[in-house]
Amino acid sequence: MERTGQRFSRCVLIALISIAIFSLAVETKARSGGFDVSIGGGAGYVPMSDWEDFYGSSEYGYCYYQHEIYGTFINIRVTYFVASHHAVSANLENIKTSASRCDFIDAWAGPYFMVIDWQFRSIPIGLSYEYYFMNRADNVQPYLGLGVSHCFTKVESSLKDLSGVLIDFGNSEPRTERGYHVIAYAGLKSYINKRLFVNTRLQGRYADGGGFTDEKRDIKINFSGVDLTVGVGFSF
Repeated sequence: MERTGQRFSRCVLIALISIAIFSLAVETKARSGGFDVSIGGGAGYVPMSDWEDFYGSSEYGYCYYQHEIYGTFINIRVTYFVASHHAVSANLENIKTSASRCDFIDAWAGPYFMVIDWQFRSIPIGLSYEYYFMNRADNVQPYLGLGVSHCFTKVESSLKDLSGVLIDFGNSEPRTERGYHVIAYAGLKSYINKRLFVNTRLQGRYADGGGFTDEKRDIKINFSGVDLTVGVGFSF
């Protein structure tokens, strides 16, 4: 049986394609065609709430859980204008964040502090529909977008003994999963000249990094949050 998240992401993808086709049909006389290619980067708020709920508590008051909630974001976008105000965009993103936890353990070799570090990475590949409020020829173009992505997720962890009682455990086997992202965003394109532009985008995201592959016992890798990216692009 297909997972609920997989069925949902497919429905969103079908809806986006349907909207784009409809837009092209109803604006046959409008100015259309042309590509934009852009690359951008920035930072975002990624609380990783499920991970923190599981690892953020400890019976030892002097131990800690710490998460870098401001992850890094890189995106590459290819946008095709099917009509003067409507476009379809293919997106490739790279999202990174990290977390760590310290525990006190009273073992046979003596008490020691153990620290575990996690490195999270998600690579969403997806499709979006975008609506532009101004004509394609205007120098300033605000727009809204909605999309869905299939993502590839990796979690790498390492264990270290801070007390010198035991040797370092080193890196464990990475956890790899596949999931989905659903995004909604507002952006602004500002042209520097006829073809070169600056692209600013504020984006909200619901993301289950292991929605297609993880088991019920697994801790969710949830990249949901908000990010702001700024980049440059070129119009053809």
